[in-house]
Amino acid sequence: MRLNAQILNLVVMVQSYNKAISDQNMFYNLMGKQELIKDSYKLTQKFYNAIGDEMLKTMGLSTNNISFEKVMGYRVTKEMTNTLYDDLEKFEF
Repeated sequence: MRLNAQILNLVVMVQSYNKAISDQNMFYNLMGKQELIKDSYKLTQKFYNAIGDEMLKTMGLSTNNISFEKVMGYRVTKEMTNTLYDDLEKFEF
């Protein structure tokens, strides 16, 4: 499957959501707060699944674990983020 603007933005959004939870945990931990989010990965998967199969299917994905793992494990490079949307198809997803 070739990369496109929709997939790239989905990956960045989902990975950023997961990172925001981790960053929040780190901040609260540094501030001495004990009530941390225990499973950021499951919370991120819930966020991903809320996008819905209908929208994900337009990108060749679904709410299954395989698609979620692919999104979470995809490595976004600086070259990708600096590429015009119309030229993203040169990258494999």
